Amino acid sequence: MSAIFGDLVPIGQFAKDVGRHTRSVLRWMNERDGLPFTKLGNQRLIHLPSAHEWLLNKMRRPNADRRGRRKR
Repeated sequence: MSAIFGDLVPIGQFAKDVGRHTRSVLRWMNERDGLPFTKLGNQRLIHLPSAHEWLLNKMRRPNADRRGRRKR
């Protein structure tokens, strides 16, 4: 793609870069608060800065109240 689309990559390339199958990326895109994408003609493209932010928001953080407790 040209320099104007430097931050946009096709789904297949994005899946390869994050080490997941294309079907996984498509599933992420179909979630309620899914992976953001845009369409250019019939091609779906991932905006890398938006995808990075989306992935960071998906990070799980430990629950401080439950840490170290055992079930009785």
